[in-house]
Amino acid sequence: MITTTPGGGKVGRFRLVERARAAGAQVRLSGPDQDAASLARGAGDAVPVDLGWVGSRVFVNNVSFGAYADALVTPGYREAKARTFVQIAPGYLDGQQCVDAVVDTPQGRVESPQVVLVSNNPYHISTLRYLGRRFALDTGQLGGIVLKRPAGAPPPDLLARLRRELRRHGRAGPGEGVVTWTAARITLRGSTSHGSVAQLPAGIDGEAVLLDLPVVCEIRPGALRVLLPRRRPGIPTEPAARPARPAATGT
Repeated sequence: MITTTPGGGKVGRFRLVERARAAGAQVRLSGPDQDAASLARGAGDAVPVDLGWVGSRVFVNNVSFGAYADALVTPGYREAKARTFVQIAPGYLDGQQCVDAVVDTPQGRVESPQVVLVSNNPYHISTLRYLGRRFALDTGQLGGIVLKRPAGAPPPDLLARLRRELRRHGRAGPGEGVVTWTAARITLRGSTSHGSVAQLPAGIDGEAVLLDLPVVCEIRPGALRVLLPRRRPGIPTEPAARPARPAATGT
């Protein structure tokens, strides 16, 4: 639905109503007796969704640490995103760079991971078709993904191992590839290594920031109310993960 005020003659001059209707929109003109806000409330449902919090900051999508966070603070990232990632990613893939922090997971503590992603409600990771999609924003849970390069493994093995572990729903142990879980709170603590940092570069919904350690991410269930049209597609059912294929055996 598009609401617009007819004052000033621009609606008629630019044929906004006709153009909007031609595009499939339902148009309601606001005026002295009915403002845009009341029209919108009458056409939709006020739906509560969760919000993520990290320190004093809010996030709707995610907080990331590692290669993506470093790319955000690299000069020229906005003008050349792909080139910046190409420059930064190898250092993480071959284990030269890491997130200088310790993450507590249900499978144990993970020290110096390559990637940490905390999302407002978990991302679907079990099937490639819907990889990275969130099927709900009201579960009251954060999604956690920690990627740790196995010690001594060459860079290509990291990517292959990631695919295998995702098929296993992230049930790997610390230091074995990838760990995924859900929780109401996820904490990154300072590393015990010598010279550990007091702050971590992070990307909050695509914005580069520095966060003081420890970094505490929390979920606020139903903290945001969004207005959705009453006539809208239903929520699709999250697809079940396909069982992993058995490993081939030699003869």
